[in-house]
Amino acid sequence: MGNKVRFCPCNQLTSTSEVKVKLREMPDTVVEDHKCLNYCGQCLVEAFALVNGKNIRGCSDDDLMKKIFHYLGE
Repeated sequence: MGNKVRFCPCNQLTSTSEVKVKLREMPDTVVEDHKCLNYCGQCLVEAFALVNGKNIRGCSDDDLMKKIFHYLGE
């Protein structure tokens, strides 16, 4: 089974585009923007993504990317 990574479009304020590009290069990984992930306001404060349903947060894009790759075991 593949991985599903969801981003809130408002997260673009924290510029997660580089994270998305690197994740899309991973095999068996689907990256999508979802209108609302029901984590109200989090997208305006910090970079985050739902990775296979788990909320992964980072204080920067690099931090978020490291945490996502660690969670996925990469």
